[in-house]
Amino acid sequence: MAHRNVKRDGDSVLETLRRAIVTARLTPGARIIERDVAAELGVSRTPVREALARLEREGMVTAVPGRQRSLLQIAPLTVRELRQASAATAALEGIGAAEATSQPKAARLSLARELDSVLESVAKEMTPDGGSFARALELDERFHRMLADDFLEPSVAACLESARFHVYRYVWMFSPKTGVSAARFKSEHAPIVAALRRADPNAACAALERNWSSFATRIAPFLEVV
Repeated sequence: MAHRNVKRDGDSVLETLRRAIVTARLTPGARIIERDVAAELGVSRTPVREALARLEREGMVTAVPGRQRSLLQIAPLTVRELRQASAATAALEGIGAAEATSQPKAARLSLARELDSVLESVAKEMTPDGGSFARALELDERFHRMLADDFLEPSVAACLESARFHVYRYVWMFSPKTGVSAARFKSEHAPIVAALRRADPNAACAALERNWSSFATRIAPFLEVV
């Protein structure tokens, strides 16, 4: 029982820290103090230490340069990572989307209707009269997950999840600053749904590549070239 509790604590700590990093509640360069995290989350330092080791392997936290003792900080954001993570996400989502286009017509059209509904919800959240941009970002992530994830093998889905952890750091940190409109958001996503309806895998992959490439192009000016 104790071992299961430790594992559950470790999983919870990992997901809590990872989500805080992805959604920019923990910003690049912020120092991570193991004992402070443990106290805040109400857990022992062991699951925190294990979670930080995992996040360091994933590249989401890094050692503070020039410190003799191990001290971690949230990893920086760079143009190079932005472009690579966006391209990787587009490619892996494209594999799932291509599989989605091969589904039976009824299932394919049902998914397309669900995706259209999500896009309409995003547009409402992006309106200036009381919408929530944070909610819009959550719905955008849901759109991409619905499109691809259920059609991927677990090994490929794990690769996509890893890429998403990184690319959505840029989504949450900078998308509110780009001034992207609901109309532009819809124009970049609607062709993906249209390709799904037509059962056109090449068009679905191309639309995803344009979507993520356009995103990276909008975000790049906010970053220093590294």
